[in-house]
Amino acid sequence: MKKKLLTAALLTVAAAVLVIASVLGTIAYLTANSGVSNVFTIGDVEIKMFETKVNEEGQFDASGDEVETNTYHLVPGKKYDKNPTIRILSEFENDKMYLFVKSSNQIRSIEAGYSADPTENETLTMREQMEANGWVEFVQSENKIDIVWVYGTRDPQTGIITPTEVDPTSTQMRGNTEGPVGEFLLCESFTIAKEADVSLYGVAKVNFTAFAIQTSGVSDTEKAWEAIKATYPYEGGIINPVNPYNGDKENPYAPVPDSQVPTDPDDSTNTESSNTETSDSNA
Repeated sequence: MKKKLLTAALLTVAAAVLVIASVLGTIAYLTANSGVSNVFTIGDVEIKMFETKVNEEGQFDASGDEVETNTYHLVPGKKYDKNPTIRILSEFENDKMYLFVKSSNQIRSIEAGYSADPTENETLTMREQMEANGWVEFVQSENKIDIVWVYGTRDPQTGIITPTEVDPTSTQMRGNTEGPVGEFLLCESFTIAKEADVSLYGVAKVNFTAFAIQTSGVSDTEKAWEAIKATYPYEGGIINPVNPYNGDKENPYAPVPDSQVPTDPDDSTNTESSNTETSDSNA
């Protein structure tokens, strides 16, 4: 009897080891790249985009080095450091500018905190962090993965977006209230949902592309973005743009209905058109 029990125990341990090995193998294989090397400007303005280097665990590296690309090993329920940031390099008063960012977040639907009703969540997604840091959603693609943001404000009554004029010489220029002058933070972290099937996101990417345009001769957000697209027709463009505030005719700026949720990255409608524009970012 003891021999049989011992054999059963050994088999159980062996099975457990196989499961652990399988899980570890999956974690080692699944990665999500994030790059921020894309920067485009119009006029006499200059900006830089970077994020802090992370270690193998996806936490900020002790070196504090600034990099263009990080690689993350996705694990359900895990939180990762990620702080894509725009730094203003222009130094003169006449170099005032508007800032735009195009994001392509293919892991959005497995972020902890992602929900049709964000008010029910305690964990902020990258999108919600951008909104908290002063970025306003301006236009998005049909698959709702690619979004163009402008640093500015949206009138809650009319829905009209007013870009914030960035003055390189102003001591009040801040991307977030605690950040250094001259830097504009997008987000600080992301968390993978505990129930996420990360096996579907082994080649997922998160891209951020920064744009700056001199304010001289540009009167509003739409004209500024049109000028960017005219100068960079592919980099500045976005596939099948739609108004994110596309409610009914009586209220054209009503939020998108809860049923219109982002498409999963493995869905056939998710293209990587925005990721192929500059392969060096591999974001």
